[in-house]
Amino acid sequence: MWTPDAVGCACFLVASAVAFAEARERRGGGRRGSGLGVLDLTGSIAFAGAAVASLAVSSSGAELDLGAANALTSLGAACFLGAAVLLMGEGRAPG
Repeated sequence: MWTPDAVGCACFLVASAVAFAEARERRGGGRRGSGLGVLDLTGSIAFAGAAVASLAVSSSGAELDLGAANALTSLGAACFLGAAVLLMGEGRAPG
């Protein structure tokens, strides 16, 4: 079973923040570039939320909220998929 951890989440958040800043500064990137940065950053934030929700409570060994962890993991994956779809069209010439 996949379980998120703090180091992986931190790396995703830093990489997404860098990509978001690049997309905002790039002139001519248009809506697609900024949308890609927003989706990427949102996906990373969702993964971080999944990591928090999947923490085990030490006294009982139960997850804090398995449903939230699964939902946030799915949201993060959907955001990354959306960003990948936007990225596919970025290198293509119009028409």
